[in-house]
Amino acid sequence: MEIIIRKDTLQRILKDVSKALKNSQSPMKIIVDHQQVTFIAGNEDVLMEISISAQMEDGLTIKRTGSVIISAKYFFDIIKKLPSNIHISLSEQGTINIQSGEIHTKIYSLTDVQTLTIPDGSVGAKLTLDAVQLLTLIKQTVFAAAVQDNRPVLTGVQIVARNGELTFISTDAHRYSISSVNIESPLEMEFIVPHDSLLEWSKLNIQKDEKVSLCLLNSYLVLKRDKCHFYIRLIEGRYPATTDFIPKQNLTSFYVHTPTFLQGVERAALFSDAKKNHHIKLRIQAGRLQISSHAKQIGMIEEWQTIEKLTGETEVEVFLDSHFLLDYLRVVKDEYIRCFYNGSMKPVLFELVNGSRFQHLISPVRSF
Repeated sequence: MEIIIRKDTLQRILKDVSKALKNSQSPMKIIVDHQQVTFIAGNEDVLMEISISAQMEDGLTIKRTGSVIISAKYFFDIIKKLPSNIHISLSEQGTINIQSGEIHTKIYSLTDVQTLTIPDGSVGAKLTLDAVQLLTLIKQTVFAAAVQDNRPVLTGVQIVARNGELTFISTDAHRYSISSVNIESPLEMEFIVPHDSLLEWSKLNIQKDEKVSLCLLNSYLVLKRDKCHFYIRLIEGRYPATTDFIPKQNLTSFYVHTPTFLQGVERAALFSDAKKNHHIKLRIQAGRLQISSHAKQIGMIEEWQTIEKLTGETEVEVFLDSHFLLDYLRVVKDEYIRCFYNGSMKPVLFELVNGSRFQHLISPVRSF
């Protein structure tokens, strides 16, 4: 194999490829045919395949076909340090020669790699939506999945397509997040995807006007966009029944201004972090919201904020984990949110004022 490629083109590709690397020792496969160059990287859980075409990509010349597997770390680090166009070739001895100007580098290829095989077979269920919609669904749910749990399903996000609606659901048993969008597809499917893999995909260089296809292939979810295919191994198991999590009735509801509420919770969190459960107190009294926190031998903070459209009980007090609340508030883009209270030890429900397409529940904590 032999190619000449512009440095900025190669760096752009490698930046995306790096999202699929598990660690600095991960391998990468380069495949060169007459039309394009394909980069494959990943592990047993995630695989990424990115192709660039010699016809479509300015600054790419294919001189000889072939393939090679190399150490991604050393290849990435070398490319960053090179000054200009890069000439890459594979010798008969299995050595990758990299030249840029008067700089000559060699990297030995790898031969005992078994993990860079793209799943084959026919694609099952498939649907397409805007990249912005998919990014929103991911951001509004991945933070509520468990980081580590003896139930692997809780480290995943449940994805459900049904009745013209695509829904992402996550929970770590202490909080619950659900976000939905309409889709123009009668397709019905349901599966569980690791939340960290979805998060890595969301960090790719994705254009807002792109379309993304979600495909099922054997035990993988494949996210396809243009020349980039991202393979995520599904989590086996049954997700907890979540249909009854959202309360049907509530004792109290009120509106808060999202940016103001976020800033108040951030201030209260400065003292809550000194406590094991990071709790802050939310209290409604005389039509206003009090946000407070204190830590022994450190100090306390208390502030009052204006609320709107208060209905139901007018005297409310609840303790919440400030980290959980901040995770939610930082992904809300709407100016106002609506809060529902249903009792001292019942979960607090948050949703957008303009609709219930994004809802979040947080279980209260006990104060001692």
